[in-house]
Amino acid sequence: DECWNGYTLIAGKSRGPIILPIILIDMNGNVVYQWDIAGGRPRLLENGHVVILGSEDKVLEYDWEGNLVWEYEALGHPHHDVGRLSNGNTIFIHTETVPAEYMELVEDPERRAIELRGDGLCEVNQKGEIVWEWHGYEHLDLNTYCPADREADWMHTNTVQVLPENHWYDEGYKEFKPGNVLF
Repeated sequence: DECWNGYTLIAGKSRGPIILPIILIDMNGNVVYQWDIAGGRPRLLENGHVVILGSEDKVLEYDWEGNLVWEYEALGHPHHDVGRLSNGNTIFIHTETVPAEYMELVEDPERRAIELRGDGLCEVNQKGEIVWEWHGYEHLDLNTYCPADREADWMHTNTVQVLPENHWYDEGYKEFKPGNVLF
């Protein structure tokens, strides 16, 4: 009775030759629709399409019938989150290797000797052109990390959202300006 009435989108996965579909269910668990495609972090778009993080470093968009209508091959491995912006562009998180010139800033010689990975954000338009990108290694301290995973996955981001109109900004919290990116 107290649940938010709506739909739930469940991600499909590949398990060898078996593809578990992406399923849209209603509040009673009834399947409203399913796409027989595998992909991570599906997002249902306003036009009924679904955008996913596919295999082989691609971001993919399928229509309601399951036809591929758009794809983007990322420079790094997309993971954990993808979204469609109000301007039609797509934003996603991707893993990237920290460049050598930034690795020189790493104080621990053992960490400096490995391939350190961080995350970046990328916004691309429908033509597949990068319109904005952000790299964690350019803005965050490479020497601040979780000791449990110090050797590889330096920052591991899980979500990205562009802030909409909100009451916090209206109340004077400028960091919540609509259009800012929260990740």
